[in-house]
Parts: sequence; structure tokens; C-alpha cells
Amino acid sequence: MRVEMKAEQTVEDAVGLRPGELLERLSNRTTGFMGCDDITEYAILDGKGNQNGTAVLTEHTDVKAPHHSTTAALGPCGSTRRSSQE
Repeated sequence: MRVEMKAEQTVEDAVGLRPGELLERLSNRTTGFMGCDDITEYAILDGKGNQNGTAVLTEHTDVKAPHHSTTAALGPCGSTRRSSQE
């Protein structure tokens, strides 16, 4: 599932974490023309530290307007992850 983030939204809000869930950053890389795309991958952990899924945050800063956009995408871990935000 892909979510368009608002400027005032945090990654946790965009992902729709349940109570007790945490994000752990797994990796960060840049791609695109002049490194304009920052891609950060997170693991979604439950209260016991078990991975429930993944989230990928893509921040795009363009040299032309509009200059900044952010999207977050949710991915499953095995077969256990909600299919939509609850």
C-alpha cells in the first residue's frame, strides 16, 4: 500500500502503527538525478521485537517545482501485516 504523506505527518503516522509497535531503520540510500531520492527502509516491530512488516519511505526533492514530495509504502513480512490502515 502506498501512502502520500502530508508535510506535518511523521513516518509513524503515515504507516499507521498500532499501539506498542515501533519502527527500526534498516537501510538508507539515495538514487536519481543528483541524489534527489532518499529511500529509507524500516522494519515494523511489535512490543516483543518481532518483525510484523516493513515500511519504505521515499523522499523526493526535485530541482524544479514541486520541490519536495514524500511517500510511504507498506510491505508484508511473511503473511502477517494488515492490508489497509486501521
